[in-house]
Amino acid sequence: MTARTNMRSNTKITAEEAIGYRMAEHHLTSPAPDLDTAAGAVAVQNTPPGTAALALRCRVPELTPDAFSTALDADRSLLQLWSLRQAPCVFPTRDLAVFTEPLVPDDEEANRFAVGGLIAEFDKHDLRAGDMVATMREAIETELDGKELSKRELGSALAPHFPKQLAALFEPDQFSSFTAVLARPVAVTGLFCFAPRRGNEASFVRTDQWLAAAPKPQPKPKKLSPKQARIELLNRYLRCYGPSTPERLAEWAGVAPSVAQRIWDQGDLEQVRFEDHDAWVVAGAAKDYVDAPEPPAVRVIPPYDPYLYQRDRATIADPAVHKQLWRATGNPGVVLERGRVTGTCRLEKKGKKLTAKVAAFGRFSKSTLTAIEKDLAGIEQFKGCSSLSITTD
Repeated sequence: MTARTNMRSNTKITAEEAIGYRMAEHHLTSPAPDLDTAAGAVAVQNTPPGTAALALRCRVPELTPDAFSTALDADRSLLQLWSLRQAPCVFPTRDLAVFTEPLVPDDEEANRFAVGGLIAEFDKHDLRAGDMVATMREAIETELDGKELSKRELGSALAPHFPKQLAALFEPDQFSSFTAVLARPVAVTGLFCFAPRRGNEASFVRTDQWLAAAPKPQPKPKKLSPKQARIELLNRYLRCYGPSTPERLAEWAGVAPSVAQRIWDQGDLEQVRFEDHDAWVVAGAAKDYVDAPEPPAVRVIPPYDPYLYQRDRATIADPAVHKQLWRATGNPGVVLERGRVTGTCRLEKKGKKLTAKVAAFGRFSKSTLTAIEKDLAGIEQFKGCSSLSITTD
């Protein structure tokens, strides 16, 4: 089965048009009407912890740290679970099916891809990845029933459910730093989610029980069929990152190519020319790229912001600086001018003082520096600080 590419237009979409369209869909051109809309565009990664709140602040100017915490931990209108790229992601509770169901591995190849570094250990003991994921699902459903467990506690609780030859993998430190990857294909079934952190450690609860205990009115996830969930996820991806391809969808979602193709095959798409190659947008959307609003002159966004997960990175940043922006760990925030990356922004906290160290790849104009200061105003409260200073290089 292939995607329903009903439309094959001769439309050529330029990088400038794509940037304008993407910025608007990411709610970086104009504010989102509410927190749910901002978080639901394509979900917001929350690693390192606190990243999601900073990203949502860029889209909902009136957002406060307390309002974010209330939505996530008290009202529970937002959920956090391992989702896209097997990372902790925050999204509206109503969208649970959208950011889980399409990502579930559906065969042995997809399960092997999902559990990554554990494959060598499973192969050594002649164990199938799919069987181990199924065991993990049953174990988590049992061990989190009526409980809230830290990541380390969860590892200890799960150990008796697995073959004895894997016991070392479930030692608290080993599970927390490595083996928890086996729980991530289970997370995308929606079975469990993050509870409030205990100090520096993540903790988990059963999603159904977490939501059942929420204040009234209880947020309810929308009921979608697997097909509807795939279509919705694909449409949101293409609105924020299109024109694109199934290969880039797989990279963005962090799933096996076969899983990405399963999602892609549900789409009603329009083929266009983008950056000298064929790519696709949601059917009928090509004309909207031409009419997209002008990107804002300056925006400062945090590391791991959803906008930075574009897979065609050269569209928004000179390849010469890619290694500075997309690192194994410790990515910086960035300065965007008309949607393109022109510098970095690193936040450093000392006591109650926050310093934003801004560095240009070339030179910032006086008006850009003024806009940077305006965009960063108030960010200190999201880092638990009382003052903010900005340095430029």
